[in-house]
Amino acid sequence: MSRQLRLPVARAEWAGLAAICIVALLLRLPVVSLPLERDEGEYAYTAQRWMQGDLPYRDSFDQKFPAIFVAYALIERLVGTSPAALHWGAQLYTLGTLGLLFLLGRQLSSSAGGLAAAAFAAFMTTSPGPWGNAANTELFMILPLTAAMLAACRAVEYESPLWAFATGALAAAALLFKQMAITDAVFYAAFVIWSMRRRALGAAMLGLGSVALLAPVVVYFAARGALDTFYDATIGYNLHYASRAALADYPRHFWPNWMIVCRSFWPFLVLALVPIARCISARPPVRRRTILVLLWLAASLAGTVSGGYFHPHYFMQVVPALATLGGMAARDTMFRQLRAPRRQLAQAVLIGAAIGAGVLTNAWYYLPGDADAKMFRLYGYTPFADSPAVARYIREHSEPNDTVLILGSEAQILYYAERKSATRYFYIYPLAGPYPNVRDRQAAALREVARNRPRFVVTIFLPTSFLGAADTPRDIIDGVREMLDQSYQVVGAVGYTQGEKTAFVTGEAAAEAWQRAPVWYGTPSWCALAVWERA
Repeated sequence: MSRQLRLPVARAEWAGLAAICIVALLLRLPVVSLPLERDEGEYAYTAQRWMQGDLPYRDSFDQKFPAIFVAYALIERLVGTSPAALHWGAQLYTLGTLGLLFLLGRQLSSSAGGLAAAAFAAFMTTSPGPWGNAANTELFMILPLTAAMLAACRAVEYESPLWAFATGALAAAALLFKQMAITDAVFYAAFVIWSMRRRALGAAMLGLGSVALLAPVVVYFAARGALDTFYDATIGYNLHYASRAALADYPRHFWPNWMIVCRSFWPFLVLALVPIARCISARPPVRRRTILVLLWLAASLAGTVSGGYFHPHYFMQVVPALATLGGMAARDTMFRQLRAPRRQLAQAVLIGAAIGAGVLTNAWYYLPGDADAKMFRLYGYTPFADSPAVARYIREHSEPNDTVLILGSEAQILYYAERKSATRYFYIYPLAGPYPNVRDRQAAALREVARNRPRFVVTIFLPTSFLGAADTPRDIIDGVREMLDQSYQVVGAVGYTQGEKTAFVTGEAAAEAWQRAPVWYGTPSWCALAVWERA
């Protein structure tokens, strides 16, 4: 990058950024009250239990690094505990990402490019394609990812060891939200080390910055006697999880989910082609910056590849780089023949048209509508919309010290109910795959359940709540069934047949429906969810 003078941000630019933040809040408004999905429930429950004295990984098995639990704990403490509060908290946090994208776009192109990048990200971070309705790890991860890119650019531009240190620290902060930030972190390190004249110093400061963030986390869990469970959950289990998908299956998993994302992102994908097309004929400084952002986009896209599952929210990782490319398309070079007033008007029209096209394409999502119908369009049938009613029943018929077993992965029920899981495996994914130690994990979970004697058991009969494999041991399924047959009775149920679900029913109606047609795992079921109470 060439050294260049950066003037102070003008009032008009701050006003433009403030307007973009307001637009971002308005885009969030139609979906802010949607129920929590299972990943959100997982983070919210772990944070809730952490604030009540439990320790992540030791007391609540979770495969994510702890920054997401810290973020949720802060939102729960400062904003509120409802789905809307969690979503508003995440949106306020995301406004920081928009501000950083404005500064980054301004650094790489122009003020117009920075404002456009922030505006495009305001839409993409709330859009349905990458499940922008949810406060997932990726939504939190992209703030430090963007900050690290900005720090890397400044480290190179000013030959600054301190900015190199900041790059390493910010990349580590992103990694503490999600492991897949590693691909961006490697890119930042390569960019800084390759571009700085004092490469050894740059590499050393990058490493020190990373250690400054990561070492305290390791020390914290080691001091609490939980380093082994921390490693097992966040690294050991994830290595096995990522190896489940064969390379030959990657295209089959990629294209359907990528097309879901494209239906939201298509205006910005089109805009991203403009700086790419101009790259060949552009002046060398512009060409270098365009290539830099393209490499950043490739590194971000590589992060979505790891594991081979390509869930839509994984693609949130590409939003900062894609928004920056779109901002480059909207910068004054695209309208360089126009004078300032007309150029600024043309840029504003372009930004508005791109966001407007995205909103119109997804009108079902942004217009007022039934929350359950929106959740069905996003996820298919899941128990997400039924979880508040199920949790309310459990909370009203149990004591605070009672435990609950979820045979599935619907941790949002535990969170809503404010009840502790009967086992540290509060979601069943680690027990439902063909992992080398899965039988030991199932045995440990059954011992905990027997010791804690849950007041309620919730059995989920939906494959998406298990992600199981045919060759997975069924010890946990058989052990829970034996326990239910001996000491429990059905007190609630949600039916699901031929693509339609029934409302959550309780009491005699639920018991009679179960007696007419009792079901279990591995057989066709009319029941999506059943609630059992200890007799």
